[in-house]
Amino acid sequence: MKKLSTLLALCLISAMIWAAPADPQIKGRLIDATSKQVIDFADVLLFKSGDTNPQMHTSPDVKGVFSLQKVKPGTYTLMIRLVGYDIIARENLVISDNTVLNLGDIEMKPLENGLAEVEVVAEKRQLVYKLDKKVVAASTNIVGSVGSAVDILENTPSIRVDADGEITFRGSAGFKVYIDGKPSVFSGTQALEQIPAGHIENIEIITTPSAKHDTDGDVGIINIITKKHSLKGLSGMVNLSGSTWLARNIDFLLTQQNNRSRWYVGGQWTDRLRKSDFDQEKTTIVGDQTTVSHSVGPRTGDSYYYTLKGGWNLELSKTSINVDLEGGYGGNKRKGDMSYKETGTTKGNEPVTELYNSIDDYDNDENIGLGSFSVEHRFNEKGHQIAASGYYKYGGHALEYFFNDLNDLEGNRQQGHRAYEAEHRETLRANLDYSLPFEKVGKLEAGYQYYSYLEDGNYSMEWWNPENQSFYWRDDIYNTFYFQEGVNSIYTILSANWKRFEAQAGVRGEHTHTVLKSSVPGANRTKNRFEFFPSVHLAIHSRTITVCYSLSHDEPPARNCSTWNLI
Repeated sequence: MKKLSTLLALCLISAMIWAAPADPQIKGRLIDATSKQVIDFADVLLFKSGDTNPQMHTSPDVKGVFSLQKVKPGTYTLMIRLVGYDIIARENLVISDNTVLNLGDIEMKPLENGLAEVEVVAEKRQLVYKLDKKVVAASTNIVGSVGSAVDILENTPSIRVDADGEITFRGSAGFKVYIDGKPSVFSGTQALEQIPAGHIENIEIITTPSAKHDTDGDVGIINIITKKHSLKGLSGMVNLSGSTWLARNIDFLLTQQNNRSRWYVGGQWTDRLRKSDFDQEKTTIVGDQTTVSHSVGPRTGDSYYYTLKGGWNLELSKTSINVDLEGGYGGNKRKGDMSYKETGTTKGNEPVTELYNSIDDYDNDENIGLGSFSVEHRFNEKGHQIAASGYYKYGGHALEYFFNDLNDLEGNRQQGHRAYEAEHRETLRANLDYSLPFEKVGKLEAGYQYYSYLEDGNYSMEWWNPENQSFYWRDDIYNTFYFQEGVNSIYTILSANWKRFEAQAGVRGEHTHTVLKSSVPGANRTKNRFEFFPSVHLAIHSRTITVCYSLSHDEPPARNCSTWNLI
């Protein structure tokens, strides 16, 4: 009796399942019309009649079978597309509440006009973002063979070039310039203007320096990577450029590449002349006095550099030795002849306006000499290495001169001053760096650096006396000075890379000793301080994250996907 009851229950359940309406669906199998092989990848799109956006989308499995589940009742068009095949469109497919439409084998015809040859042309991106820097590819820039580093950088994000050719990096002129990882002969805009674009391979813009770098750059470091010529024998190049404003540049590089050694000599003669229409309005408030000045007129400038350089490189199986020397003369000139309007207002009184012609002249020049030496030893090809380097720069007979005159409209001088700063500068730097990869995904870096900067000179000014119609020296402003700073630094950095995630953490410790001596009473200073500078960099090398999940146990399972943009 129990067996009969169980049998009747099973029959009833089977009848109910058999009678239950099936979910509406469309299915089929894709095959190649010529080879009869299954096609396991294609876009299968279902459009509701009259719509341009697909209602459903799927792809075939490894057997070429596709299935669109839970199709709502209506009239549809099925489209199947795959690169290299004719598009298939099945129109007026009517689906009701329990329709299961099996289209069987669908043959896709290969396009008659096949591809006889495919040529892939790739070019490096002009701007590449890395963990702690962005890299500008100079070789893909339209001015990659003429001009200077300034011309390459002027359209780069975070870099601005004003009408006088001065560069600001993230709104500041306090950035460091390196060439092949070594400090430049010049600084700031001067350094970038004197590097020919034809000598540049890449430019690294380090906006957030790691613990390995100096901390004295206000906003970051611009590192110029120069081209390395590896052709055997004697080779060379010469670049000539100019402009309608008579700016001119000539630079050359001559290289002898042997089996293991390389020497080079080069030079540059540059006069970067420029002219601009200057328009500046400035407001100054001191106590109850408010002064508004407006300057309008032409300005001319010239950045001039005349340098020679040479070097020698020895490349052994595991050791590299480099020696570089450079010397020359360079500086900046600027002149202006502008209309000047000044309006002064004192609280409770009527504004007073005066008109002048403003004439200014600025010149800053220097004789320079630089020498550097570096040795690098590689324990293996995986990045385990140790490197040592030394650098010395001398800047002599440096003179900065500035004058500004305000003349009335008849040409008579009403105000004026002259400023002179004469000095010499010395910079010394020595580094020892060690790098040890581990566990295939990580790297440990550590090192020591000694840095010394010395500046010795004097500063003086003279002012115009309208009563005597002559200039006089301001003894209260005259100043002789001596400044020396020595910095001992140690750093360590730990970095790792897991698939698309990259991380770097480090710390730098610096002991700084500064000495200032001045002819101004009470201005002498001696300071010692120790500081820590931590750094952390994180990066995910993907623009999106996609997560897919299944909502049913059907075969094949229906999937839903969500995507988040990371950049």
